[in-house]
Amino acid sequence: MKKQFRIFLIIAAIVGYCNISFGQDSVYVKPRYWLYTRNYTNTMNTFEFDIFIKQDSINMDSTQFRYAAAQYFLNFNTGFANGGTLTYAIIASELPQAMWPINPTVFQNQLRLATNLPSFSNIAIVDTGGLVVVRMRLTNTVSWNFSEFINLRWRSANPNPFTKITAFTGLNNTVLTEIQDPARNINDSILTGINPDPVASMIPKEFELAQNYPNPFNPSTQIKYAIPVDGHVTMRIFDIAGREVMNLLNDVKPAGFYTVNFNGSNLSSGMYFYRLEVYSGNERKYMATKRMVLIK
Repeated sequence: MKKQFRIFLIIAAIVGYCNISFGQDSVYVKPRYWLYTRNYTNTMNTFEFDIFIKQDSINMDSTQFRYAAAQYFLNFNTGFANGGTLTYAIIASELPQAMWPINPTVFQNQLRLATNLPSFSNIAIVDTGGLVVVRMRLTNTVSWNFSEFINLRWRSANPNPFTKITAFTGLNNTVLTEIQDPARNINDSILTGINPDPVASMIPKEFELAQNYPNPFNPSTQIKYAIPVDGHVTMRIFDIAGREVMNLLNDVKPAGFYTVNFNGSNLSSGMYFYRLEVYSGNERKYMATKRMVLIK
């Protein structure tokens, strides 16, 4: 009888310990966080940005942020895509690769990243300094429409799908799912001072002369170019024999992205060349030539 009583006491103690442990898990305070898109850069047909997360604070009323998994969904302005076909890809991350979100896809007006599978062997601590979850690249088959803004917006609950973040409790490897605070999901990042982010106002990383669109054309087409420095810009049109047929642009421009409209109604059908030159003082900083076809 005494032996049975001792066994009962041991079982009761184990049950009591488990109740205390799971009781602590049940009152676990979800970590507060800030979630951003930031560090925007682009060329004529690529757009890159970071998905960045940091813990808000670590004090008596918050818990260490032990990141486990997440899915990230953003809406964007399809007018910025200019009718092109988009490809969405992860190009870098500060997380171990096993913790990267998966299946980057573009669906209608959504940029989607599905969740990785959380594993107790993969835990990343998110502190107040934060980390880059992923750096994303959106690639377009045509040039962006810089008269529009991309206007990234986090998708919150209702309607599905929406952004969800998962963290470990730190006790018993219990996982809390769907940690959300839409008020802290930011796109006009307080870290970068962009408010909001008009892509058209960004300074390019490099010189670029895009292929005119449409091409072939009749009789009008658009030519986009980018200059990362202030300079004197010229754009001239040449025929197949190398004769200059039009001086399309001759002006001082600040660094930025530009569109020039070309109308060939006074020219005959055939192949033409357009040349962009950029000067700073007497020094030529850039020159590029592309061909286009006028069909009447």
